[in-house]
Amino acid sequence: MSLNIQEKIFKATDDIGVEETGPGVREVTMAQLLFEGDLISHPERDEALANNYEIAVEWFLEDDEVDIYQIWNSTTGEIYREYSDSPENRMWKPGDELIVSSLLMWGELHG
Repeated sequence: MSLNIQEKIFKATDDIGVEETGPGVREVTMAQLLFEGDLISHPERDEALANNYEIAVEWFLEDDEVDIYQIWNSTTGEIYREYSDSPENRMWKPGDELIVSSLLMWGELHG
């Protein structure tokens, strides 16, 4: 199988909806979403916002479903999270659901 990886660039200050239960949609910046999902620290969030870093989300279609492959800082090159079958990436961390669900719902990832 060959992955046709797509990429979408978000600015750290771009707003994105947060996937949560309850009425309405809460919007936060992309940097704040990564902070709430525990991918970046408070100082990293502040730095990303101050410098309006570009945050890349790499994804691909598999059986007509969007699968997120990687989230990284395309300004600094730092990889925040990779979702793959390698042993260190298989287990979801508590914040992964928040981030991935929010990106799939409101990140406009499509071909």
